[in-house]
Amino acid sequence: REDVPNLEAAIYLDGPTLQKLQEFEKVAFTNELLLSNVLEKGTLTPAEGDGGHLVPDPELKASWAKTIGEMAAGKRRVGILWRSGLIDRKRKRFYFELEALRPLLDLPDCAFFTLQHAASAEEIQWCQENGIQVVEADLFEDFEAVAAITSELDVIVGPSTLPLEMAAAVGTPALIPG
Repeated sequence: REDVPNLEAAIYLDGPTLQKLQEFEKVAFTNELLLSNVLEKGTLTPAEGDGGHLVPDPELKASWAKTIGEMAAGKRRVGILWRSGLIDRKRKRFYFELEALRPLLDLPDCAFFTLQHAASAEEIQWCQENGIQVVEADLFEDFEAVAAITSELDVIVGPSTLPLEMAAAVGTPALIPG
């Protein structure tokens, strides 16, 4: 356990997995990517540069740049999400209801895009009725698409879940309401 920087995660790692981790130069938990643009751990001092570490596939990025650009029609591109795909009693407190995003939707000159993976039919309908663009991609399984899509947005707002953490990894500002 002393070799794993996060004791909570250590219970999920078996011997072979821990051994495999030793092959890599840097191992980080995805939520650490949100802090990758912080100069000194434990501070809020921004580091130099954009903070991105992952580079999306150039062809996929170009394709999504065109699609998102057309959908945004010159407005600021804001990605939003409100929950994880996995919700239980313990985790529920970290997420919020879709309706809580309503005040955000009043911001002028913004085009909103849902990045919510595993969104229900009701949630998708709510988004469409409230002017939130629905991105047609597998936001749960297709990490390459998530990287390309989030790299084309100006900011992502939501709880710490894969799309938000992927945005941080590609250098897109990621904000967690709290």
